[in-house]
Amino acid sequence: VMDGELVQLERETEIAIHPGALKVLVPSRVARAEAA
Repeated sequence: VMDGELVQLERETEIAIHPGALKVLVPSRVARAEAA
């Protein structure tokens, strides 16, 4: 489930935001997923 979620998130962020912002978003989401 996490894998699929990350893939979908990456696709959305890549299209919607710049790579720099993506790098900032991904770690935050990953940390939240791990905490949850």
